[in-house]
Amino acid sequence: MLDTTIKNIVSDCVNTCCKNETITKSELEEVLTDSLIRILKSNDLTDEISKKAEQQATLKRRLQGLR
Repeated sequence: MLDTTIKNIVSDCVNTCCKNETITKSELEEVLTDSLIRILKSNDLTDEISKKAEQQATLKRRLQGLR
């Protein structure tokens, strides 16, 4: 899910910024900047990180309970 979200964001930025098949340095900078900003602002990314952190914490508690 997270991979798909990132790919969609990058693809959208490329389509928005690039007019031709070849890309200029300034267009590449714009695509990378826009992509990173959108990815960092993405609720899907935040939710996915929160889920992973919760899973890690749960696993850690379970492992500590086994000792």
